[in-house]
Amino acid sequence: MGTTTSEVDLVYAWVLMIGMGLITFALRFGPLTLFSKIDLPRLAHQSFRLVIPAVFAALVMPVLVLINGTPILNPLTNPKLIAAVVAVIVAWRTNHMLLTLGAGMLVIWGLRWVGIG
Repeated sequence: MGTTTSEVDLVYAWVLMIGMGLITFALRFGPLTLFSKIDLPRLAHQSFRLVIPAVFAALVMPVLVLINGTPILNPLTNPKLIAAVVAVIVAWRTNHMLLTLGAGMLVIWGLRWVGIG
């Protein structure tokens, strides 16, 4: 008896996932080990502090403003904008992640329940 297509697909999937994990690890481990031994200038340290907010904005903004690939900036047709503003205010005032997530989710659900979005 030979192997079935599903067994080959399963092995292929596992090899692919393990390979991707190893490549991802190598790409992240290399710079970490290199930069841990080098004293970077003050300007580089200040620049690295801006990387996380920039990446976060690049990930979040398309989700907030695009609906079916079209930018929608009207809060009456895009409840995600209102929920994001509420979540930012809650995060700023409370500095509590679960409360922020809960507030944003409640606002988006409430707006959809009343028919906005």
